[in-house]
Amino acid sequence: MKLELKHIAQLAGNKYKCYAMGECIEDTEYVENPTPKEFTITGFYPDSNKEILIQLEDSEEDMHEYAIVDLIPIARPLSDLIKEIEINGEWFVPAELLCQIGIALGYIKDNAPTIPIDYRIIQKPFGKVLKVQKLDDWLIYFSFDEPSRAKKWIIDKLYEWHFDVDNLIENGLAIDINTLEE
Repeated sequence: MKLELKHIAQLAGNKYKCYAMGECIEDTEYVENPTPKEFTITGFYPDSNKEILIQLEDSEEDMHEYAIVDLIPIARPLSDLIKEIEINGEWFVPAELLCQIGIALGYIKDNAPTIPIDYRIIQKPFGKVLKVQKLDDWLIYFSFDEPSRAKKWIIDKLYEWHFDVDNLIENGLAIDINTLEE
């Protein structure tokens, strides 16, 4: 498996953070970048040689361009779905918030509004599954091994929150956010 344009397209739309290393394209010349640096992906486009170039912005708001092979996205493992995480200063448990969003948008029916949501990751014979329920009603069922079977709005939210839906961490193509030092 390798990092592909479809992965970058999902990352760029969400101002994804990544590490860039190797050669940076500046004024149409490659410049060596000796150490990985954290950037935000702001866009991507093909160049005249049919190579996909990624437009990045660093904390100093300088713009740089890198080829896909020079990027290592920072992502959240799916196991973080049941942990409290912080995004843009807001703390929440993604499994619980997914359920609340689904109820608010009418995708999920809440037959017991006063009963708390129960969420957990369970091991099934075919792999891990996020199970969100109230009483005996399953509200969300998300297979880690078959994320494409989930509803589109769930996948969209997971990408927005930078979850590793495509197993990039496991394949060495992304960095687990939990391994980075603050």
